[in-house]
Amino acid sequence: MTKITKELLLRKGNPQCATLGEVKKINISKLQLRTEDLDPGLFSQMKKLEELDLSENLLTEIPNNISLPNLRVLNCAANQLEDVTSLQQFQKLEELSFEDNLYMTISDNYKMMFLLQNLHRLNGKDVTSTANHVRFVNSRELASRVTAYWQKNYKSKAESPETVKAVEKEFVKSAVKQVKYGPNSLSDFTKWRVKMIATEFIASLLKPEKKISLDVEGEEDDRNSAISEGSDSVKKKDRSQLEKSSSLVTCGSKKNKDTAFITLDESPRKKKRLQSSYSFTSMGVNPCNPPQVPNIATHVLLQDCNLVPRLKSEHLPCKKSTGSSTSELKKAPAKETSASSPKVSMQIKAMKGRDGKEAQPREALRNEKDQPNKLTADAEKSKQGVTLQPLHFLQCHSKENNPEDFKTALWSCAFEPFLSHNPDKNCGSTSSQTAPATVATCGGDSVCLIDCETGKVLKKYKITGEELFSLAWTTLTMITSEGQKRKFNVLAVAGRKGIVKLIHTRANICYGEIKAHKKPISTICFSPKQETFLFTGSYDEKIILWDIGVPDCDYTFRVRQLLVLEAGSTTLRIVPVPINPDWYLLTACEDGCYAWDINLNKQQGKRSFDLEFQFPVFQKENEETDFHIVDGLCFLNDDVVASKSCLQGSIYLWSWSKTLESRRKKQSKKVNAVILAELEWARTDVPYIQIACSSDMNCILCGDNTGAVWIYDVGNLEDAVSSGKLITPTKILKWPTPKVKGQGDVSGAVINNLCVDSKFIYLVTLTDKNIVIIWK
Repeated sequence: MTKITKELLLRKGNPQCATLGEVKKINISKLQLRTEDLDPGLFSQMKKLEELDLSENLLTEIPNNISLPNLRVLNCAANQLEDVTSLQQFQKLEELSFEDNLYMTISDNYKMMFLLQNLHRLNGKDVTSTANHVRFVNSRELASRVTAYWQKNYKSKAESPETVKAVEKEFVKSAVKQVKYGPNSLSDFTKWRVKMIATEFIASLLKPEKKISLDVEGEEDDRNSAISEGSDSVKKKDRSQLEKSSSLVTCGSKKNKDTAFITLDESPRKKKRLQSSYSFTSMGVNPCNPPQVPNIATHVLLQDCNLVPRLKSEHLPCKKSTGSSTSELKKAPAKETSASSPKVSMQIKAMKGRDGKEAQPREALRNEKDQPNKLTADAEKSKQGVTLQPLHFLQCHSKENNPEDFKTALWSCAFEPFLSHNPDKNCGSTSSQTAPATVATCGGDSVCLIDCETGKVLKKYKITGEELFSLAWTTLTMITSEGQKRKFNVLAVAGRKGIVKLIHTRANICYGEIKAHKKPISTICFSPKQETFLFTGSYDEKIILWDIGVPDCDYTFRVRQLLVLEAGSTTLRIVPVPINPDWYLLTACEDGCYAWDINLNKQQGKRSFDLEFQFPVFQKENEETDFHIVDGLCFLNDDVVASKSCLQGSIYLWSWSKTLESRRKKQSKKVNAVILAELEWARTDVPYIQIACSSDMNCILCGDNTGAVWIYDVGNLEDAVSSGKLITPTKILKWPTPKVKGQGDVSGAVINNLCVDSKFIYLVTLTDKNIVIIWK
């Protein structure tokens, strides 16, 4: 880190001069500068400064008191900015760049266009037209709607200055909630402007001489014109923020509110999510009476793991946990909704590989059209409908072990593979799953291993300064010093720092790390066929295939980079094709769904996608909606794929083999997915809600923005498919409505991710409110 001094500024400044007051251009990028390093006293001396480059530093904000009255060009890209509203102090700013700041969203772009009246280039693009729309048309329309909202709901209550003052806070808060305009992806900007306008409106009523001026020069009245998003994709949106809570949470019944409003908070993945403007409905599903569950306290215990750094110097261990905030919770009835139609036991018949054609897997896939791929009944394997009740509630990812942390979002979970062999004391390798089902969860700066039956946190790994977004298990085979083979499970975790940590959970050792990307890692996945092959997807818009190797008894291992895939956008989900994972990889990205040829026998190096899938919902896109953000993806069996797009309101089931066959005929990279069925799902614009599948039970599961879990038993649905109607869920598990002692109910959380064990005994759901729910 470099300290800012007068000498440094003069040396970096242009033209070279003796005083700061003569400097017109300065470049202080790549100096590891933090916000506290920007000395207002020094910067305020540069009265003639016109261009300032602060890019590629560690700034979280720009101080409010930097006086640069003539600044025209500012570059603060590739920092860690959390807020840019302080830039309004530079009123002569014409060009601004703050790209590659993960906290920044499209709403921040619009805030800058409104606050900086002279701004005409933003992040390298000419925004003159859009900025004028934001400053005039959008402001006039919002002011009109705020005024109308006052007239309709508050005018009769406030006829004097005293009564106006009395309802001021209530009106501003209600207006922010109710007044809507423009696309949902700009909800954060709209709320920010509505709050500003509502506050000014109240001030004008209290002091009539200070009326709001919204005159428009050279702009036509366009009351129905909404803000255009341009080509920017929908960003992760604001999330709900709970009030301070105690460490005792209970679960009680509560009626579901159709139009619950949630105040939103920042996502730990450095983008923001929008609250859905749609109300949650059961879509034709009738609620049933929740079964009673004994009111038994669930004691959550934490056993701190001792992570011994038995590794080479370049392998950094996870830091030892110093204690964890976990909540003692009580079980209570959950609301469960069943479909009104009779229960149907269903099965999807799995695809079989082509015998004798292993040397040509792609050709084999293309010729699989004679194999069954539709949703068909299998009476021999049909099962009864699943009945699940909440068993445990855990708050085990709290920042700084704070028991009042109900804001940390949890992002990834996976059950540990079961090892049946006996422990091997020679190499520290043992059956790492001593409980019937152990699940790993990650969020914030920690990873937890939880026994699903007892609800105990068996181990907790804390990585200081990290924010974890994804995890994955693999089972490696180690050769002992005696030459014997022993299997052990390795947990890989990754997140904001772009580093993959490799943890031997049974031995309590983080035995190594891979510096995989320069930007945060969004998702990771192991190959189901090659146990050492790890795929990592990042915000740098690349997917990299690694061979992590197998460590010896001294935990020495070798990592190799095998392949780089140029994704073109952030990858949200990586799924190897089950029928041949060495040839094809499916990815869900922020700009679509793709298939990649990953055959390592071909030329190595960087590759582009092989197929881009087109879905019917893409045809419904307009200026306000972007359905290309595919945020859910999984295989139900060897052929049937489940996927969904943000804003879609449904889940597609489509055939991999049929889609691949249609591509062979057209010889085009763009191919229409062969849709088998469409499942009705929540009407929400909250993105990044994952899908899970259970092949054994033929079930698809997906959470939503209200805390509910939608379960689809997809087997004998040929009649529904032929009718072309949306298939309703077999069951909906309602949000159990936990209660915080002394503060009331915890409103419905967003279910970010979920997983089921192989026998479908346990369902684990992760929320954006630091709550893990285990169902049984």
